[in-house]
Amino acid sequence: MCVTATAIKALELGYENFVCADACASRDLKYIDGSLVDADSVHKAAMAALNDRYATLVNCSDVIN
Repeated sequence: MCVTATAIKALELGYENFVCADACASRDLKYIDGSLVDADSVHKAAMAALNDRYATLVNCSDVIN
């Protein structure tokens, strides 16, 4: 969630954002009905939302090379 907040604010400030998707992680989250949403699903949903509007997703190896 920190990466999401940072990317949104950076875009508002006029920055072009790149997020290393394989350098971010999440944790299991509890849904309204008490069920758990697994960390991988949370991560993929968050990255997809960022990629839709706020940042370009890349892999660390693409940035390092």
